[in-house]
Amino acid sequence: MKEGIEIKLTMLRGIIDLMTSCDDSTELDTLRNVALTALVIVDDISDEYCREQFDEKRTKANNVTV
Repeated sequence: MKEGIEIKLTMLRGIIDLMTSCDDSTELDTLRNVALTALVIVDDISDEYCREQFDEKRTKANNVTV
């Protein structure tokens, strides 16, 4: 995996740790914001991974046709 994805995965792990350490007094808005941030990070990871896979396949296809 590329460094960008690793950084985002580290951020996601931190968010998950934060969510699991919350107690009952944590406000719902805070948890909602943390969950939304996690979803944005997961979406970024997915986009970056797909972009890498597409670039790799395109490079392989270009090498075959050349």
